[in-house]
Amino acid sequence: MSANFCAASTVICHVVGITYQNIEHRLLAEMLGDPLGETPHTHTHTPDDVNLTTDTQVKVWMNKYGWTENEDGLIFIHSQEESVKPKNIVEKIDFESVSSIMATSQ
Repeated sequence: MSANFCAASTVICHVVGITYQNIEHRLLAEMLGDPLGETPHTHTHTPDDVNLTTDTQVKVWMNKYGWTENEDGLIFIHSQEESVKPKNIVEKIDFESVSSIMATSQ
């Protein structure tokens, strides 16, 4: 069963990594299995499959993914601007379409 917890935590961290720029420590802990974000209990769903409290687990996952936490409990994931790929959208409108629109709006 611990392999399932580890797999679930890996998926959760992947989704957090592509979705969030910052996340509260409490919310990440809740996503990883601690509804209060502070209850010390043990599970075995860390990258190294070691029994740790949830707070320590969050720190292990943060370390694995290179996330950092500030003093307010906000975890910096990464700048989403780095992963956004701009697209140039080019639309071609023929003159007949525009002229009929302009004629009806006058």
